Amino acid sequence: SLHSRPMSIWNEIDHNGTLWFFTLANSHKVVEIEHHQQVNVSFSAPNQQRYVSILGSAQLIRDGDKLEEKWQPGLEIWFPQGIDEPDIALLKVKVNKVDYWESSSSFSPQTISFLPLNSHL
Repeated sequence: SLHSRPMSIWNEIDHNGTLWFFTLANSHKVVEIEHHQQVNVSFSAPNQQRYVSILGSAQLIRDGDKLEEKWQPGLEIWFPQGIDEPDIALLKVKVNKVDYWESSSSFSPQTISFLPLNSHL
């Protein structure tokens, strides 16, 4: 069943519509993603009346160069050995659709859909 868990994002969305999250490859969320790649990522700033819901597809990435590229100071809180942490990996979330709300007076979300660059209309 669909459920949520808190995670931290340490990088901005890539120019090609991708979010990156550090994780351990043996975590339960990775097992779930191996069975169902569609995910939802939500962000909120209630004090500013801003809410974002992102629909995307996730996959596990174990590339050492990509881990090094995405590493940020402060991640040692969860990964004390840095990119040498046993079983460290990245969750790559390719964004397909974004809904966002910017004020308490707007009940209808604004939607942005991401189309692959090589798609034909």
